[in-house]
Amino acid sequence: MSDATGPRWAVEAALDRGAIRIQPLGTDHDRVAFSCGVPALDRHLREQAGQDARRRVAAPFVATADGANVLGF
Repeated sequence: MSDATGPRWAVEAALDRGAIRIQPLGTDHDRVAFSCGVPALDRHLREQAGQDARRRVAAPFVATADGANVLGF
């Protein structure tokens, strides 16, 4: 039986509604609140991904349902 709370459930609910959008990482995306459970990946999104995009050494994209909260990258 799956748990009907938490980040995974929120992602699955958004997928069911067709509400997830893939967007280039921008300043309006809340990177601080994102947590995938892997500290190195969380830190990369929070501290490095934006710099890489500005320097044009990477093109990070995020999944979002509301345009602000990051569900994945």
